Amino acid sequence: MPNIGCSIPGGAFDILVSNIGCSIPGGAFDTLVSNIGCSIPGGAFDILVYTISCSIPGGAFDILVYTISCSIPGGAFDTLVSNIGCSIPGGAFDILVSNISCSIPGGAFDILVSNISCSIPGGAFDILVYNIGCSIPGGAFDTLVSNIGCSIPSGAFDILVSNISCNIPGGAFDILVYNIGRSIPGGAFDTLVSNIGCSIPGGAFDILVSNISCSIPGGAFDILMSNIGCSIPGGAFDILVSNIGCSIPGGAFDTLVYTISCSIPGGAFDTLVSNIGCSIPGGAFDILVSNISSSIPGGAFDTLMSNIGSSIPGGAFDILKSNIGSSNPGGAFDILMPRVFCKHRMRCKTLTLRWDLVKINRLKRSLRQAFPETEKKTQPIDCGESGVRGHVTSINR
Repeated sequence: MPNIGCSIPGGAFDILVSNIGCSIPGGAFDTLVSNIGCSIPGGAFDILVYTISCSIPGGAFDILVYTISCSIPGGAFDTLVSNIGCSIPGGAFDILVSNISCSIPGGAFDILVSNISCSIPGGAFDILVYNIGCSIPGGAFDTLVSNIGCSIPSGAFDILVSNISCNIPGGAFDILVYNIGRSIPGGAFDTLVSNIGCSIPGGAFDILVSNISCSIPGGAFDILMSNIGCSIPGGAFDILVSNIGCSIPGGAFDTLVYTISCSIPGGAFDTLVSNIGCSIPGGAFDILVSNISSSIPGGAFDTLMSNIGSSIPGGAFDILKSNIGSSNPGGAFDILMPRVFCKHRMRCKTLTLRWDLVKINRLKRSLRQAFPETEKKTQPIDCGESGVRGHVTSINR
């Protein structure tokens, strides 16, 4: 649907694809929306793809939304993909939203992906949101991925939100990933949020990853947040990772938060990792909070890790806090690690609390970076019920 110009005050621009059953071996199921310029005050721009059942061996299921310019005051820009059942061995399930310029005062920019069941052995499930410029005062920028059940052996499940510039005073920037169940042996589960510039006075910047059940033998579960610049006076910058159950033998569970610059006077910068149960024999559990520059007068910088039960025989449990520069006059700087413990059947003496630079080098795409190692000091941490103590490495605190 290329090259469309429209003015629809109080109305709606709708693209609906639904109730499709298809078999396309070696082919593709494509929904393409591009080169649209529209003015829809008080209305909505909707792209709806739902109730699809398809078999596309060696092919692709693609939803592409790009090069859109829209003004929708008091309305909404919605991309909804739900109730999809697909078998795409050796292929890909792709949702791409890019090159969007929008003004939606008092409204919302929503990308909703839910209720997906897919089998993609040797392929990929990708959700890509990038190159977005938006002004949504009093509104919200939402990316919601939920209720996904997929089997992707030797493949990848990727959520990428990158190169976003947004102005959302009194509103919220939300990325929510939850209720995901998947099997990806030899593959990866990646949530990448990078290159974000946002102004959200009195609002919130939220990244939520929760209620995940995954089996990724020989692979990785990665949550990566980097290169984020934000101004959120009186608001909050929140990263929440909770209620994760994963089996990743020989692989890694990584939560990396680094290269963040934020001004949050009277507000809070929170990194919360809690209620994690994971089995990673011969692998690693890594939490990295590094290269943070924050100005939070009268507010708080909080890093909370609690209720983490890990079984990592022959592997490593790593917590790194480094290169954190904070200005919190009249506020608080807290790093709390209550109830971080080894499960009762694990031999804690095989657990090494350290940071391994090799983990970073293993990460793919543009996030491969080198972190120069500097002078270290250690502080004790209790392994809880085991009664054994280890150390957490702290660099340049």
